[in-house]
Amino acid sequence: MKIFKIGLRIWIAAVSVVSFLIGWILFAHSGKPVSILDQSSQPQPAQASQLQPIPTLPPLDDPQLSMQSIQPMPQAQMQFQPRLRSGGS
Repeated sequence: MKIFKIGLRIWIAAVSVVSFLIGWILFAHSGKPVSILDQSSQPQPAQASQLQPIPTLPPLDDPQLSMQSIQPMPQAQMQFQPRLRSGGS
């Protein structure tokens, strides 16, 4: 069992290192992001649709008035319930 645990730990470590290196290589060879300076030389796409403005919420009333209209929740009565005990440890 001890040999199996050591082998499993070595396997997990090796796979972790290999996965990290593969990910590093994939990110290193991926396409580079376009900088702001390079965007001026790119052809601009035709704007097919105009974005609609986001609707805004109406202003809230006075916070003091809205706090007065909130009613407190009724308090629940705590009743005594004996604990169920077992004879086990």
